[in-house]
Amino acid sequence: MNSESSSALIQKPLRFYIGPYKFSVNFNLVQYKIPFWDQDLNLEKSINEYPINTFLSSALIDQNIELKHKDGIVYVSSTYPRYLTDISTDFDTYQKKLGQKARYNLRKSSKKFFEQTDMNPSFKAYKTESEISEFYDLARIVSKETYQEKQLGISIPDDPKYLARLKTKAQNNEARGYLLFMNDTPIAFALALAESGTLIGEYMGFDVKYSKYSPGVVVKWESLKDLFEEQIFNWFDFTEGEGLHKRRFATHSFDCGDVFIVPPSLKNKVLFITHRGFTSLMNSLDQLLVKNNAKPTIKKWLRK
Repeated sequence: MNSESSSALIQKPLRFYIGPYKFSVNFNLVQYKIPFWDQDLNLEKSINEYPINTFLSSALIDQNIELKHKDGIVYVSSTYPRYLTDISTDFDTYQKKLGQKARYNLRKSSKKFFEQTDMNPSFKAYKTESEISEFYDLARIVSKETYQEKQLGISIPDDPKYLARLKTKAQNNEARGYLLFMNDTPIAFALALAESGTLIGEYMGFDVKYSKYSPGVVVKWESLKDLFEEQIFNWFDFTEGEGLHKRRFATHSFDCGDVFIVPPSLKNKVLFITHRGFTSLMNSLDQLLVKNNAKPTIKKWLRK
């Protein structure tokens, strides 16, 4: 068993999603976080090493193999790709891996942004402890204007403890912040924190008023340029989950999942069957919306 755990029981939700909305059923479990870079881990063989009432976070999954536990029920509540970019090479090599069309579109977006000379566009990287403090204050300004914070409540925490964590990571050269500016006003940010040689995406967002300049694309493109020039980290991890921007920038992907190991009670069996059926229904509805090109309209309506 190669993983990190929290010794105390914590509430882990089994989430039922309806679009951007969700409701949950909570389990009291011990969480084990399996490092994604441990690619040699064979969960099928090691599953019985974990006790009942366990939650495995971001476990590497082979979706063709059914996981079984000698004492309980194993339920994979969600599966998702985890996208990464190999940043141990050089920027030219990376661009060739993207393909001609993707490379052209990314360069075009960056060029368009920096051609707005009347708005004094600029990009800046933040790495030291003092720089990260400056970045945090400016990124919080942008975060308040993002779709993520306004509609989903997802943002860089407005919390002194979180800032202290960023400063500690920066002291160890394990924090990177990036900002785009127009007329000295911050309009987009990206934040990543390092672990074991991998830079992991923490938060990213942009002021929706500047959407026509593709600031989300540009801040990620320019930040990757900077990381390739540094040659300090081996990978950039976009974390779990789908996303067009992740596929656009990534060079690799791995199948991951969240795994519940719980007692084989009738209640748990019925709950997991219900969850599987409900999730399948929502996925079918999502595919129908995509087929009829209705998702952009619904997303636009939800953002109002």
